[in-house]
Amino acid sequence: MKPEEIKKTLLGGMLNYMNLSAEAHYDQAHLDQCEKYLDEFRLAVAKTAGNYPQTMAQVEKTVVALNQLNDDCEKSLIETDQREDICAFIEEAIIAAGTDLDALAASQNCTRHEITDEWREW
Repeated sequence: MKPEEIKKTLLGGMLNYMNLSAEAHYDQAHLDQCEKYLDEFRLAVAKTAGNYPQTMAQVEKTVVALNQLNDDCEKSLIETDQREDICAFIEEAIIAAGTDLDALAASQNCTRHEITDEWREW
């Protein structure tokens, strides 16, 4: 799936949960901020294609920002489904930028599905 499709699914699910659950401690501004972080990540990794340290710096920056956003929402913004979608978005944005995701992961001594683990709190 393309990064934009993943983002659309992710944000749509967050919006549905926000509208249907009293346990959603976030609003449209939080969704807009999440979208902004994802868009900034996609644009940044497009500029760092093939440069593993710079790409990983963008992964860290985005994950840390999403951690804080989730904390601001009493940890209700990013649940299991959202975690999986965010990780898929990050992976696919890196691939779409032209970086070999498996080689990037190997340079970090992890698998492609573990590149966010060092910083991820969700």
